[in-house]
Amino acid sequence: PIVRLCINYLGTLLCSLCGYQTLKIFDILVLDMITMVKLDFIPLCSSFVYSSHQSLVTLVISDKLLTAIDEQALSSLFQSTIFHTTYSDIHLRLFLEFVPKTSKNLIQHSKQSYYNKYIFHRVIKQFMIQRHDPLRNETCIQSIRGKRFPDKFYPQLKHNSARTLSMANAGSNTNKPQFFITIVP
Repeated sequence: PIVRLCINYLGTLLCSLCGYQTLKIFDILVLDMITMVKLDFIPLCSSFVYSSHQSLVTLVISDKLLTAIDEQALSSLFQSTIFHTTYSDIHLRLFLEFVPKTSKNLIQHSKQSYYNKYIFHRVIKQFMIQRHDPLRNETCIQSIRGKRFPDKFYPQLKHNSARTLSMANAGSNTNKPQFFITIVP
């Protein structure tokens, strides 16, 4: 019997753990099994783990059932936030280490429910969806510091997969609360 399922954050890989000491990894996009591994223990917990320093994902498996998460240890890997929409919740993983101002800005606005009441005003098929800056003027909440903030670019952070979050702006170093999410790589 299957005791645990987990899916990577891109929604492309699925891991199933079975009570008879096996795990299977599936490619969700093509509905095909990639591998099956025989374990020397009964797996009870699994998770795909990411690091901002790596482009690869690690699958962690344990014979212990985790009942509590060390949030401080987890937050050292990455920061996350949730936007609530009328359609569904959007869970975002943010790279605080690389883009601290952008991450903290999104987290704070999310906690204040700033994004919850506004629509995705721009939808481009096979490209992206963009969340709207409601007032589009200088009275709009621009950042948690009250002003625009500079762009940050890192070679590790790329638009190479669907569901990548980026700030939308009017030009260099003009970041405000607007953002977009890619739909395809």
